[in-house]
Amino acid sequence: MALIRPRNVSMTWKRLSQNEIDSDRQKFRAQAAQLSLLDEEIAAYEPCPYKISMFYEDEGGRHKKTCADWETSATFFKRRHDLGEEGVLEHLRHTYCDQYVEKGLVFALGNMARRPQTWQLLGIFPVPEATQGDLFN
Repeated sequence: MALIRPRNVSMTWKRLSQNEIDSDRQKFRAQAAQLSLLDEEIAAYEPCPYKISMFYEDEGGRHKKTCADWETSATFFKRRHDLGEEGVLEHLRHTYCDQYVEKGLVFALGNMARRPQTWQLLGIFPVPEATQGDLFN
C-alpha cells in the first residue's frame, strides 16, 4: 500500500454494459463464496454500474487509475435515489476533485491478491498537509 498526494486531479465515468455488470457480480460472488460467515455483508456487494476513473499527476508523470474504492460504490448507491445517477456522479467529482483537493487529497494505492502486479486506487480521502513549525520561535 502506498499513500500519495496527487496533483491536477480529474474524474471521469463510463456506464458499464449489463454484461460487464453481470461479470463483475459473478466474480465477486465467486470470491465471496470463499469468505467466512463473519463476512456476510461483503457477500451482498453489488457492483457499481459505472467505471470511475481518476486522472492525476505525480513525480512520475500523468496517470489514470480505475477507482476500486468500496466507499465510492457505497456512496453511489446511497445517494442515487435522491440525486439521480448523474447527480451523484457529479457529487463524487465535486467531493474528490474540488473539496478534497482543497483540504489535502490523498490516494491509497495498492494491489490485491487477484492482480498482484496491478496497482489500484483503493481509497480517496482528505488529509490536511502538515506544516512544520518554526524551530526557533
